[in-house]
Amino acid sequence: MRSVQIGGLFNVVGGTVNGVQLGGLHNYVTGDVQALQIGGLSNINKSNTTGLQIAGLYNRTQLFNGLQIGGLMNNSQNVGMALQLSGLVNYTRDFKKGMQLSGLSNIATQLGKGAQVSGLVNYAKKINGFQLGFLNLADTLNGISLGPFNYSRNGKHFYPYLFRKTSR
Repeated sequence: MRSVQIGGLFNVVGGTVNGVQLGGLHNYVTGDVQALQIGGLSNINKSNTTGLQIAGLYNRTQLFNGLQIGGLMNNSQNVGMALQLSGLVNYTRDFKKGMQLSGLSNIATQLGKGAQVSGLVNYAKKINGFQLGFLNLADTLNGISLGPFNYSRNGKHFYPYLFRKTSR
């Protein structure tokens, strides 16, 4: 599909989308998407997405590059360079470069260069960057975690002024 597709309820494309796709409730695409994609409730792309993806509830794609806004959740298996914004949860396995910002939690198995900011929990197995939240967890941290509770098995440890260790 090239140019503009508007569906009162649903848009279903069995190939690629280039342009603008607006679905009253839902957009479903099996091929690559290079577009502005807006779904009243959700966008589900079975392949790669580049551009701006906005859903009232949920966005899902394989490889994402761009800006992804989900009312409740964004789920991208891999992220090249992106900003993920959600009301509750952002999830990705491999996040190369960018930022996850959510009201509740961010999960990235691998965060290359970037930041996680949440109202409650940030988790990254390996992170090169910055975490800001109530609870920040990382197996390997090369950067800074800021919050009342921070844990990293390997890497640098930062203690805020109120909780700083001293030699006395």
